[in-house]
Amino acid sequence: MPCTCSLGTFKNMMTTEVAEQLVKNLTVNKTHLSLERRKLTSAKDERTSSQTIGTIGVAAIAIVVGVFVFLDIVGVLRSKSSTVKRSKRGRHGGRRRKRNAVHTL
Repeated sequence: MPCTCSLGTFKNMMTTEVAEQLVKNLTVNKTHLSLERRKLTSAKDERTSSQTIGTIGVAAIAIVVGVFVFLDIVGVLRSKSSTVKRSKRGRHGGRRRKRNAVHTL
C-alpha cells in the first residue's frame, strides 16, 4: 500500500519502505553521543582528602610490590652466594678424603 502522507519525501513509496527510510534517517550512532564520551573521561578531583587517599593507596601498592621484589632479590643473591661457595670448596664441600688410608683398630 503506497504512503498517503502530505510530505513529498515519501511519495510513491510503500509503507515498509517509509518505515525503513525513517529508521535509517533517525538512527543515531551511540559512540558519538556526549554520554558515551563522558563515560570514558575521568573528572579531576581537586579535594585534598581524595588526593591524600590516592597517594596513600599508591604508596601501599608500591610497598607491597617492593617487598616482594626485595625478597626475590635477596633469594637470588643467597642462591648465587651459596653456589659460589660450593664451587670454591670443590665437589666434596671442602673436606678432603684420604686416599688409601689404612685404618687400624
